[in-house]
Amino acid sequence: RGLIITPVTGENRYDREYIQLFENLNIPIVLVDRDIRNSDFTGVYFDDYAALFKPTSLLIENGHKDIVLFTGNPDHIVSKRRLEGYCDAFSAHQMAYNPKNLIPCDFSMESSYNLTRKLILDHNLPTAFIGMTNMLSLGCLKALYEFGISIPDEVAFVGYDRLDVQDVFN
Repeated sequence: RGLIITPVTGENRYDREYIQLFENLNIPIVLVDRDIRNSDFTGVYFDDYAALFKPTSLLIENGHKDIVLFTGNPDHIVSKRRLEGYCDAFSAHQMAYNPKNLIPCDFSMESSYNLTRKLILDHNLPTAFIGMTNMLSLGCLKALYEFGISIPDEVAFVGYDRLDVQDVFN
């Protein structure tokens, strides 16, 4: 017997009383993806920093400089770590990133869809997009697909998390 918990937020919304309820179960508890601050639970975590450092570096090494990142909630720990990875990839390649390419939005498909459409309609298409989450990736892909923009011929795209629907968009 044991319990696997996937916390829904990296924010400190779990008070000591809440954590104590789990500890009182006297069973092994493992966290997946995010830590619960002030707890002693064992966990398996994603490396959110490397998750954006590596693909951003790869894009830069392939000649991309104009890389848009939909940043999600800037106060969320996952967003912060992924953003650090993006920014540090530019620094590691002795390049400055364009702050205008860091586009804040909520974590919804609709948000990234509308923002991608705006970039396209304003003739500000970057050479690459990075979707920080599944939903941000889907919204971006949907807009690119609707406008007939070819990946990778016209724009590069990197999504974080597994997207089974990517084959639908070619």
